Amino acid sequence: MEQQHTHDRTRKLSSDPMGNLPHDHNILHFGVGGFHRAHQAHYLQRLNDLEVPGEQHWSIIGACILEQDKEFVERMKAQDFTYTLKTTGTSGEVTVASISTISKMYYGPLQAQELIALIASDQVGVISFTITEGGYMIDSATGGFLINHPMIQQDLESPSVPKTVFGYLAQGLQLRRENKAGNLIMLSCDNVQENGHVLQNSLESFLESYDSSLVSYVREHLSFPNSMVDRITPVTTNGDKTRFENEFGYKDECLVVSEDFCQWIMECPGQGLFPKLDLVGVKMVEDVRPYEKMKLRMLNGGHSLVGFLGKAMGYAYIHEAVNDPLISKLFDQYLEDEVIPGLDSLEDMDYRVYAKTVKERFGNELLADSTDRIISYSSAKIPKFVLPVLEDRWSHKRNGDISSLILAAWWYYLKERTGEDRIMEVKDEQWERLSAIFSQPMEKSVVAFLAIEEIFGSLGKLPEIHARVLEHSMTITSDGMAQAISKILKPHNR
Repeated sequence: MEQQHTHDRTRKLSSDPMGNLPHDHNILHFGVGGFHRAHQAHYLQRLNDLEVPGEQHWSIIGACILEQDKEFVERMKAQDFTYTLKTTGTSGEVTVASISTISKMYYGPLQAQELIALIASDQVGVISFTITEGGYMIDSATGGFLINHPMIQQDLESPSVPKTVFGYLAQGLQLRRENKAGNLIMLSCDNVQENGHVLQNSLESFLESYDSSLVSYVREHLSFPNSMVDRITPVTTNGDKTRFENEFGYKDECLVVSEDFCQWIMECPGQGLFPKLDLVGVKMVEDVRPYEKMKLRMLNGGHSLVGFLGKAMGYAYIHEAVNDPLISKLFDQYLEDEVIPGLDSLEDMDYRVYAKTVKERFGNELLADSTDRIISYSSAKIPKFVLPVLEDRWSHKRNGDISSLILAAWWYYLKERTGEDRIMEVKDEQWERLSAIFSQPMEKSVVAFLAIEEIFGSLGKLPEIHARVLEHSMTITSDGMAQAISKILKPHNR
């Protein structure tokens, strides 16, 4: 397939020799992973490239606060924080662009005080986040803040080197209040419904224990717009880097690969200086929640379906799985029958067209997106992507067979790895709790699985849900996933 290559080299934002911040507008960003570099940094690059008259450039200051981030920060520093974004379309076209919007990066375990000072500085007016669902420390069963989490308790008792984003924010906001540094826009860019509200609730919950007087400061001077983000960004492999070097003639140790589709919908950010992202395709709306619901349930929930069912049928990649005739038909049936009926009406959105687009994106073989990546950390994903669909179906006394099959497929995935003594392959914060349930017979293990309240909440207590998930689990175990799918496909889809 013929590939189209375009290469865009852009200027690097300059910093003064004393190491101070660039003479630009600055965004402090927590969680500089591949998605952030393919999405928010990409949009900001496009905006800077427009050279809007009268507008200064925007730059990102990266905050990496996890112990395992050190090597990545060093790699980015070695490349002057510039990297290549390689995107691929569904028809095979390839585009590469140099992204230079990240001007500095800090490694929290060794530079905590520098990060705290940045939060307090009037040179930072926007703080953004891609810290994953788990980073917000929310109990998925109750929606409450995990105040007793060991890392949260450590930040409250020994705040000198924070372990969580809330430990950094609390100290920085204390100083910012003293400095009278002005308003802040707090922008969550994670796949969490009402992510701005979640961020605010978590921060205020932490501050109630840290310094309750800061809560009123937060409500007066900080805004938390909700946003919905979307771009499939697989983990960049060494093979990706080698192929890139062979094709383009230079090595990039910080390469990011993603699809060409990119979407960002957000609520108006409130008072304060904010980049004019609407000039580069970001959609500003009054209420982002209907768009979030669409994306989380159709794309992310659909991803879970394809990932788990595909893994059970031996597929290593999402594009292979979604092109399997049985999975393809069940994917269509899931969105049409179980997901779309529970979505809100949007005048500018045709859900069936969106469903077709999602499926085409999943089929992009050039991304080589793995089923393992999609399956990982499902204890944080399933409660947001799949359980709301099942709960909606149940509340209206409607069939939720396919949602139940996804849960059964997750159970089966865990059982297989436990039975083969491969539980360490499972990437999930709850893996110890999950692995403990398989020392008992199937029926009891399914019940114990659904009884994990932190994941399933009250939904997991319903006997009817137990019955459906158990039935699917038995079929998968005895007859295979293909037979489990065939049993719930509508006659005209078989």
